[in-house]
Amino acid sequence: MADDELRRLARDAAASQDPEPWLAYAAALRRAGRGDEALSALAGGPSHPDIDAAIRAASWSSPAGGDGRTRWIDLEPLSRGPHLRWATHYRDWCRVTGLIVDPRVVVVAGHGTDGRDDPCDTDVGLRLLDPDTGEQRAFCRGPKDLLGVVGDAVLAYRWTGIPYSERSADYEVSAWGLLDGEQRWTLRTPRAPSGLIGQEVIAGDGRELWRYGCDASRVGERSPLLPFDYGFEVAGAAGRLAVSGDENVILAGGAELARHPRLGSDHVAGDAQGWLLYADSSKGRVAALSPEGALRAELPRGARTAVLGADFVALGEYGRDPIELFTRQLEPQRSLDPRGASLRCGAGAWLYGAGAGTVRGFRVDGRARWKFPEAEILAHTFERYRSWDHVDHLAPGPGQRLYGVSAAGTAFCLEERAVRLSLG
Repeated sequence: MADDELRRLARDAAASQDPEPWLAYAAALRRAGRGDEALSALAGGPSHPDIDAAIRAASWSSPAGGDGRTRWIDLEPLSRGPHLRWATHYRDWCRVTGLIVDPRVVVVAGHGTDGRDDPCDTDVGLRLLDPDTGEQRAFCRGPKDLLGVVGDAVLAYRWTGIPYSERSADYEVSAWGLLDGEQRWTLRTPRAPSGLIGQEVIAGDGRELWRYGCDASRVGERSPLLPFDYGFEVAGAAGRLAVSGDENVILAGGAELARHPRLGSDHVAGDAQGWLLYADSSKGRVAALSPEGALRAELPRGARTAVLGADFVALGEYGRDPIELFTRQLEPQRSLDPRGASLRCGAGAWLYGAGAGTVRGFRVDGRARWKFPEAEILAHTFERYRSWDHVDHLAPGPGQRLYGVSAAGTAFCLEERAVRLSLG
């Protein structure tokens, strides 16, 4: 697309408070291969549900990357040796449970201590951080585990049941404003949610699997999804919903599209092309399904982490084995890291992991890589936890940035080091 046309669309968007010109401008930027700029443009647009939905679809809006749980995002990757933009540690934290990166805010979930060595729940909650500085904007006390972003709110949940009770557990899902950290609403589910798909929380009750509405007009409204509850993990993409468990069910338009026995219950991922990927480390099996739900390929190996990219599949085993790259049909291509970094996520043609004292980036064609010393990040960790701390969560963000958080609560941002040109 010509620059003149992009400038015209930018002027139309800037002069309007309606979502359509902003969405048109962002779509044109994406077609021009400028996804980062598209996301930044939407973040600067008017507050509207359609714009919020577009931001959610294009950003790291859940701990696994989005509704599809692909652990991959179509953004300009951090592809050269990075520098540490910022790092900050919260001394009252010692365990982190999740990370979300929205262009407007970085969300970290975890829990802290009561001043002793043993962790407790005195500071369970979410920290909302400024993406540019790491400065804390708000603390949302209560929820411990992240679900994802809906509109201009982040959803999380906590267990409210009595420990070691014979009663079924009771969970509370709550919504918090992304920009102000104010609590919007809560709803209860009998068991831990399996995931967040669109504007619905998916959770079972031991007998059935249910959808719970979580947009402002129907918070807590419940409708049945499956007549029995075996859902360990759910993923949604391209109008399909995939449920993993003792059996694997693919739904389209509320109707069952396909069913497969025991493909895997560890991970399920789906993308906008309709492809599905199941991975199970305990059963030693990885399976790829077509958009129609047909089994296309299988691998006789497990994977603790699976990344479903635009035209590749990457599998990792938490640092014990190399990161292995495959085609969408699970045909082997190459090993990317013989030292065994723990695979975490991907952006564009790059994968990111951590291990052996470094944060690492790998181009999927094997032609380039970088590493950054973990010690430079963990130097910010409270000394009491530094001996066992390590980088645990990574997530790409716009502006060729890679955000992360260590197990003990040191949040950080890596960005591409500026290249200085000499005109001597």
